[in-house]
Amino acid sequence: MKKYITTRLIIFSIFLLGLSIFLHIYKLGEIPHGLHVDESSIAYNSFCILETGRDEHGKRFPLFFECFGDYKNPLKIYMLVPVIKIFGMEKVVIRSISVVFHILASFLFCFLAWKYLSNTWISILAGFVFSILPWTFPVSRLLFGHTIFLLLFILSCFFIFKMLDTNKII
Repeated sequence: MKKYITTRLIIFSIFLLGLSIFLHIYKLGEIPHGLHVDESSIAYNSFCILETGRDEHGKRFPLFFECFGDYKNPLKIYMLVPVIKIFGMEKVVIRSISVVFHILASFLFCFLAWKYLSNTWISILAGFVFSILPWTFPVSRLLFGHTIFLLLFILSCFFIFKMLDTNKII
């Protein structure tokens, strides 16, 4: 009986993982149409760093990138540089880094739920629901800095809960 439940759990997990990845990459280069101003500035600065080691204003490897009167976080820009080097400057390639971070955040959320809920079925379902939430799903298809911060936030929650479990800070 235990082997039957484990097999069903694996099949259910693979199905939800495949569905989540499919929903995130389906027509990634077409929906939403065009590139947002922030997406294009991040991609252009990544391309400039790749080609010259300088941003669009000529600053060498800056800590923050000035774009259209505000400043962009450099984490996505620097992480996009090798992706552009390998795959080129296509909309799908540019937006794929956000999808990867969002899927990783969903896995980490699933693991966090499994660790603290101790119910494998609920944790897998929680990870899937987290990956398609209406307030995070559309942002995961755009090249903004939100998905990497979501991943880092869940990772920090995991480490804080781990420290609380081992009573290191109390």
